[in-house]
Formats: sequence, structure tokens, C-alpha cells
Amino acid sequence: MAFVTDIISFIGGFYCYLLGARLLLQLAQADFYNPISQMIARFTAPLVHPLQKVLPPIGRFNTATFVILLAIQTLIAGLQYGGGSILGLFVIGTYYSVETALNIYLFSFFVIFIASWVAPGSSHPGLQLVHQIAEPVIKPIRNLIPPMGGLDFSLMITMFALWMLDKHLITPLFSALLSSVQ
Repeated sequence: MAFVTDIISFIGGFYCYLLGARLLLQLAQADFYNPISQMIARFTAPLVHPLQKVLPPIGRFNTATFVILLAIQTLIAGLQYGGGSILGLFVIGTYYSVETALNIYLFSFFVIFIASWVAPGSSHPGLQLVHQIAEPVIKPIRNLIPPMGGLDFSLMITMFALWMLDKHLITPLFSALLSSVQ
């Protein structure tokens, strides 16, 4: 039974990363005609499109995608923890959803960092998409600390800030929430 639970958690987690990417791509208003964007939209459409008729987007925030992401993460939490209170599973599902978004951002920053050394100025569709996802988060830091001598420290500062935010605010907050609902 544990094997089946692990398989379902893996497939569900992968699908959640696709949903998270779709959500962040729409928030960043990334190029929809990018082949990778279209692949993500195609894979997530069977669940998102029916719910979009009931839950319209709020500005650039796609509520249907978020609700499905949250529902799947909550179901995965239920599988992993063998049930529990609905509120507790919802808190864990919300935490998993936030962590999914943070992991996508951190992965994007890491790819940009490596690509700047390996393939600077590349026009690969994947790199373009990663830049489009990351730019809205990096831009405020870049406005505060402009590139100095050809070196752009805003990417490293943003990565560090998100990591610290996760470690010292998000994880303790969700741990406190979870302990209060159980």
C-alpha cells in the first residue's frame, strides 16, 4: 500500500508543479505562445477549464488553477498522513502549495544563475520562460540594487530573501497553524 501511495504522491506532486507553473506563468503574463507554456496549459487544461466556468480569475490570478492545486495538495497530504482532521490537511495542503510556488521560483533563479555562465544571451524557449517567471520577483530588488560593474547581485539577494522567508516565516507559521488545529 505504501508503494501505491508513493506513486500517487509522486504523480500528484508533479502535476502540482505543472499547476504551480501555470499559475505563476499567468501571474507574470509570460508568453503564451512559448511551446513550453502551451505544453503546461495543455496538461493542466482538463482540470482547470471546467472549474474556470465557475471560478473566474481575479485579475491575473487564476483562482481555478489555485483551487485545483490546493485540492490536490490536500489530497496528497491526506494520503501521506493517513487522514486526520480536514482543517489540518487543508493547512498542510496550503503549505505544500506555497512550497511548490517557492520551489518553482528558486529553481528558476538557479537556472538563470547557471545559464548566465553556461549560455549567456541564449534564446532557448525554456530559458525565456524561466526569465519571464522570475523577472517580476527580481525586478524590485534590481531597482534597489542596480548591476555594479557588470555583476547583477539582485538574483542572489532575491534567492537568499526567498530562502530566509521560507525558513523563518512560512515554515514556522504553518507549523504553528498546524499545531493549533490538531
